[in-house]
Amino acid sequence: MDFIALIIFLALYYLRPQEWFSGFNALHPVELLSVMAFWAMFQGGKLKPRDLVRTPLDWLIVCYFLWTIFASGQIMHTITSIEAVLLFYFVAVRSLDSIQRQKTFLTWWCIFMLVIAGLALASIWGFDPLGSADFTHGVM
Repeated sequence: MDFIALIIFLALYYLRPQEWFSGFNALHPVELLSVMAFWAMFQGGKLKPRDLVRTPLDWLIVCYFLWTIFASGQIMHTITSIEAVLLFYFVAVRSLDSIQRQKTFLTWWCIFMLVIAGLALASIWGFDPLGSADFTHGVM
């Protein structure tokens, strides 16, 4: 379940359907999915809280996020801004525990990137289902 939530999180992060439909964004799908994935990691007793920080890289990431939080002027705003990324890191590190899962994850990542590139190219030729051509060609 944690791996499936990781793939769905990746889809929400890259494809951003929550920005296409305003009602969907009100549900805060990225935050809910991050919490669900984090919760799924602890189901069945396969992961203990002390297992979250095992490697020097894990400690470095924790120190970086703590520095980010305490160095900001608005601590609570910073926490709510980066909580999904922090949860994503821990879920990704713990759920990508085999070569097959890593290959599947990277395959889905490439698929989502190709979808984004396809939508961007299609908007040049007049197919713009999301109405983003004005934004990408004007503001950017």
